[in-house]
Amino acid sequence: MLVTVIDRTAQDKAWGRTQTSIQNYLRTITIADTCPTCGGPRGEPRMARQCDDGEWFNVSRWENPCGHIDRYADVLREVAA
Repeated sequence: MLVTVIDRTAQDKAWGRTQTSIQNYLRTITIADTCPTCGGPRGEPRMARQCDDGEWFNVSRWENPCGHIDRYADVLREVAA
């Protein structure tokens, strides 16, 4: 499934070295349709507006029916593996 998440690791590495929009740290990635913890289905992603330090951006949000939480850092690691 296709989701858009914020890459906080890349954002943290650039902190203080450049003045750039948080939009530059959004990543659109494809992740599995199943929960990496239990193998059950992942929830349906929807776009949501989020504010970070006064800047608004759109990211994907979803709730897994199994109750396991997918953190953005975890799904970025999932894609990198």
